[in-house]
Amino acid sequence: MNILALAREAAAVVSTDQPDTLFDKHNAQSQLFLSLLNDSLESLKRFGDWQQLQKEGSFFILESCFTYPLEEIAPDFFSLVPDTIYIKDSREKIIGSISAEEFSKSKVFKTSTGDVEFYLKGNAFYFTALPKTGSRIVFHYRTNHTVKEERPLNGEWIFKPRPTKDSDLPLFDPYLLKLSLIWRWYKRNSFAYEEEYQEYLSEVKKAFSNGLALKNISLTGSGLNDYFGGP
Repeated sequence: MNILALAREAAAVVSTDQPDTLFDKHNAQSQLFLSLLNDSLESLKRFGDWQQLQKEGSFFILESCFTYPLEEIAPDFFSLVPDTIYIKDSREKIIGSISAEEFSKSKVFKTSTGDVEFYLKGNAFYFTALPKTGSRIVFHYRTNHTVKEERPLNGEWIFKPRPTKDSDLPLFDPYLLKLSLIWRWYKRNSFAYEEEYQEYLSEVKKAFSNGLALKNISLTGSGLNDYFGGP
């Protein structure tokens, strides 16, 4: 289901005018539902490491090079998935990895080449001790893409961080987005929305669990509501 169809279904539920497009800058209804949709996509992206958002990135260690910008390695990088950093030899055999605990503390791990220490700073990998030159570093990350667009000529998909066309398809379950649009519309228009929000939150946790994704726990203890802008 494309994003315009989602918005129209949500509009029908809350008994408001259904938008004919989400990209009419002079139409308040279009702009409202586009804003609600962008908020919904952004909050779901930030919620955790959904399987459909996970990708693999890699780069090779260069001699005396300690800095590796992520914009050159993975332009769509959003966040690193813990416990997914590896050094692979020429046969692609995993010879080193980082654990989630080590990642959150010192970001140091043992490999056959000795101690390797790195940290993320300024959207780049910084190494204080390098693996062997030519080593391939592989990692998993969460992409910032939330929607996709089909190329009309060859049928290939273009993945995008934000929607730009009514025909864009979300990378998340359309049902979750519909529920999100509904409670956010009620909230934006100063109606009671607690019941709709709780239903949405329950369905998100269920979908997240079924997808076997790794949820990022907030270290500040702020809770799930901060992810969704709820009460």
